[in-house]
Amino acid sequence: FGASANAQPGIRVLIPSDDTCDAFIAALNNGDRATMLDLGGWALGYLSGIAQQSGKNILGQVTSQSLMDNIATSCQRDPNRAMSAVVMEMGNSLLAQAR
Repeated sequence: FGASANAQPGIRVLIPSDDTCDAFIAALNNGDRATMLDLGGWALGYLSGIAQQSGKNILGQVTSQSLMDNIATSCQRDPNRAMSAVVMEMGNSLLAQAR
């Protein structure tokens, strides 16, 4: 796991070691369960942490499958992006919608 450059100043966010959209899409397409658990588990944990910290029910209307589908769609548009950046943007969007 590495540290994300997109974290808030002074906050360290651990990210998966293979933090690329390309790795996420490859694992999804190849049925690589171990990698999907690593990457997808990180994403769900990160979003759950945002919900817990914010006190907002940002995940109340979504499923883990819909979150993975949204990550896959974003990653397919730009496979060179960091997957963690996609998930962080998703978290910010969910927070903005919950206000």
